[in-house]
Amino acid sequence: MHRKAKYIGYILNWGYSDVFYASINKLAAIQNQLMKIQLTIILIFLTTFLFSQNDSIKIVKLENQVSLLENKIEQVTTNQLNYKIEKDLLKETYSNNYSRIQTIITLILGLISVLGFLGINSIVKTKKEYEKELKEFAGLKTKFENDYNDLKDYQKSFDKQINEINSLNQEQDKKLKILDVKEKANTNISNGNYLQALEYITIGLELEPKDNDLRHLKALAYFRMQQYEDAININKSILADEPKNNNSLYDLAELLLITERNDEFVELRDITKLN
Repeated sequence: MHRKAKYIGYILNWGYSDVFYASINKLAAIQNQLMKIQLTIILIFLTTFLFSQNDSIKIVKLENQVSLLENKIEQVTTNQLNYKIEKDLLKETYSNNYSRIQTIITLILGLISVLGFLGINSIVKTKKEYEKELKEFAGLKTKFENDYNDLKDYQKSFDKQINEINSLNQEQDKKLKILDVKEKANTNISNGNYLQALEYITIGLELEPKDNDLRHLKALAYFRMQQYEDAININKSILADEPKNNNSLYDLAELLLITERNDEFVELRDITKLN
């Protein structure tokens, strides 16, 4: 029983392979020993048959030897039976454990397959979700870019309107300043303050050099100051830019008569058909 428990312990500890092969080798050795014992018995019987005339002491010894050999044969037979039982037990245990191992391996492979399938499905699902989110992000990016471009266009339009308003304000402000200059220049000319009128006119011409009203006021101030040559040149300059400016035409004609430039007056009359 002790030996049997020992072999079962080997089996449970997954050491049954070494024990199994050791048992087979031991069984073969016992069989060889049994064959030797059988040959010894045959030789003893032959010796007994051939030397039956020997004395009783030898016979007794032979009988003792035979008895001893029989005991050994019986012990060998018992051991052989025990080893056979152990061998069958090892085979049965090995077969059971092998089946159990196969079952465990099958379960493990099945579990790995299931986990792999679930993992692949999870990866595919994650990939689809990622692609969906990527498309949504691309859509948001496009929408943001369109909104940003619209905002830039609106800002440009707004800046343009602001610039137009500023330009208009500047133009209006300049016009208001020129009107104020003209009014003050007229007032000073009417009051005989010709030099002060010329100062206002100079400021106005700096704002708008081609303003013919300011230029005509300047020519009028020179005319009142009897600076006829300056007045004539200014009126000629005005008529070069605006030939149908009647104020400058009449003033120039009067100045030509005052300065006795009759030829120029006639030429001017012919051109303008003045009588």
